[in-house]
Amino acid sequence: MTRRLLQTRISIDQVRCLEEGDGFGSAEPYLWLVFFKIDGDQVVIGPDTFARGECEVTATDGSHGNLGSDDVDAGDILNVSAAIGEFRTSLRPIPLAPVLPGEPQAGQIGVIVALLEEDQVSDAGARAGYAALTAFAKQAIDEKVNQLNINKKDITEGEINELIDAGLAAVEDAIKNDGAEDIWSLVDKDDLIGVKVLRFDHDALTNNYWDISELFQSLVPNSNTVDEAWRILGEAQGVQYDTRQFTHHRRSADLAAPIAAGAPTVTFHPVSGVQTTIYRDAAGRLHELWRDGNGQIGTTDLTANAGAPLACGNPFGYLDTSQDQQIVVYRGDDDGIHSLYWTTGAVGLDNLSLVAGSPTASSNPVATYNPGTGNHHIVYRSADGRLHVLYSAGGSDPVHYEGPLSVEPPLAAGDPSVYFTPAGDNVVVFRATDGTIHSYYWSTGDIGHDALSAVAGMPPAAGDPTAYYIASLDLHQMTYRSHDGHLYELYARSIDAIAGWDPPQPPELLRP
Repeated sequence: MTRRLLQTRISIDQVRCLEEGDGFGSAEPYLWLVFFKIDGDQVVIGPDTFARGECEVTATDGSHGNLGSDDVDAGDILNVSAAIGEFRTSLRPIPLAPVLPGEPQAGQIGVIVALLEEDQVSDAGARAGYAALTAFAKQAIDEKVNQLNINKKDITEGEINELIDAGLAAVEDAIKNDGAEDIWSLVDKDDLIGVKVLRFDHDALTNNYWDISELFQSLVPNSNTVDEAWRILGEAQGVQYDTRQFTHHRRSADLAAPIAAGAPTVTFHPVSGVQTTIYRDAAGRLHELWRDGNGQIGTTDLTANAGAPLACGNPFGYLDTSQDQQIVVYRGDDDGIHSLYWTTGAVGLDNLSLVAGSPTASSNPVATYNPGTGNHHIVYRSADGRLHVLYSAGGSDPVHYEGPLSVEPPLAAGDPSVYFTPAGDNVVVFRATDGTIHSYYWSTGDIGHDALSAVAGMPPAAGDPTAYYIASLDLHQMTYRSHDGHLYELYARSIDAIAGWDPPQPPELLRP
């Protein structure tokens, strides 16, 4: 196996109280996390076959109250902030000296997890104890690193666990040196709820995902009765960097934003370099996740910011370059078509179908903006299968287009796809109720209609099409899924007749 550079992540996300053993009153837990990494950034296997180098240790915040509550009872769930519980790093294979045969060795990452309950130790004593544990971990793991060799390739979990008792003795000394000699004796295992070491090597992490679920519990002395019990939850994952250095981020988790309940839409602002992902949560709110050109990230509850109706279905985002605005159109829980727009700061709201007097929607809308004409076109399907267009120019109110797009045949099923050409043509591609793929097209005059898949002799569709135009080739392309699971493409160059092919087959046999 050839090991490649990984983007890795360990995250401790939740602490759940199953049974708090603090007697009268509630528990006051806090968490010590010490993350470590052993990899090719700082370690090599030398010509003598032994490792040389050191580990990387990362501390976060080991203060009292770092879980945000001093009133915890059985059944309570505490969320661990990313600032405390998350460790992201690259993991590089450990290289061998050129004279040694073989592949680079696996690196590893891990975390020492200590769950404690606040009692009588001072705040300064708790911080001193955490600093001592971090320093001890660094020293002890470094000693193990330099015992590695070409045959002994990693530090085992058991070896690290052997270091825990000595590490806790270092913690005790640090707290005593902070002036708490008479207090440490009270901090026995009832307060030090438990310590565990979690370790993941390169091969286990590669394009993989691991759930973390660790039980910490203590028993009543001289009894099998559980005094207190807690569960630590989280995850670890690793993703290979690809040849173009693309990487993977869980952006909503990074920003503690709600999880998604539908497909996202994205926009990119070329001037500022801002990349934006917009999605709907389970409550119907639309959220923005953004990343600017400097790598800074952030999130906005767009629905709350604009005082907008909740969303039903997936949003569609695009840019108005003349107004320098990001725009998102969506179907509201009132089945009206709405848009949100913003540059920076406040988010604006337009109730498009209400203003235009158009029918309510039964599909997700799609939209285009033509910078040459300044026209916005929003296309959607009503409950009777008819397609409708809302259009506006500049800041004008939207108008409902009541032309041939609103008549049958054919009736539409699912969501349409829309694009425009530099010549000013607007094209709507959709799946009809019989599964055939059709298009409507217009500029400033009459609307034309093409029965695309029938003319091209292609099978009916089992899903909605995606359509686009490649200006440099003057090429129209439409892709859809058929009932056999194949993806089919319809294409036409300029005003040539529509043709089709099944891309999994050899393209040289089917397409000029």
